[in-house]
Amino acid sequence: MIQKLPVQYELTLMPPAMMGREYVKTFGHRHIAEPRSGIDYTEVCRVEYGTAHFLLHDLDLDRDAPSSGVAYLIEAKAGDTILLPPGYDHLTINPGPGPMLFSDVIARGVYGIYDRFRVTRGACLLEVESGGSPTFIPNPTYSNVPSLQRIPMCEYPKLQLGRDIPLYQALCETKGDIWEFLLDPTLFWPCFPDLKAAMGIQ
Repeated sequence: MIQKLPVQYELTLMPPAMMGREYVKTFGHRHIAEPRSGIDYTEVCRVEYGTAHFLLHDLDLDRDAPSSGVAYLIEAKAGDTILLPPGYDHLTINPGPGPMLFSDVIARGVYGIYDRFRVTRGACLLEVESGGSPTFIPNPTYSNVPSLQRIPMCEYPKLQLGRDIPLYQALCETKGDIWEFLLDPTLFWPCFPDLKAAMGIQ
């Protein structure tokens, strides 16, 4: 079924581990741009098991040192759906204490641009262990690091997703008909004004 759709389904399993002081994370990236609009492709994720921290931020590489003006955190648990909007570099962190599995759907053939985070040695904020608990500290590579804004979890009935409906099932049952924003990122914000408001975007 899914092989006939213009999107791809992926699974990522992350163990509970540390990288030095940092909690294990994916290699941050930004998606390539859709050719007609020049806007980077968007993504739908769902936590299937465990707890995940999705960190999003803007990234300015046009200065002597990298800089960020805004940073968002979405803390998601099993059954939560997360939308990754255009315009942000992002990564996913497993803050433990157990393994974490998340699924995602993105337009077929879309890939991430990883060189940006190689230059900056990570995101503007690093999630580290402090006193037995996770906390975020500034990445010293950056010249400016913003305060972290937490985005509350949102429901997305337009995607016909519920807490008890796996992402793969929802995608197959809708045959991707309501997922056009993944193919045309200009549709993203008109489809999800609640997320736009939660992020404080005008």
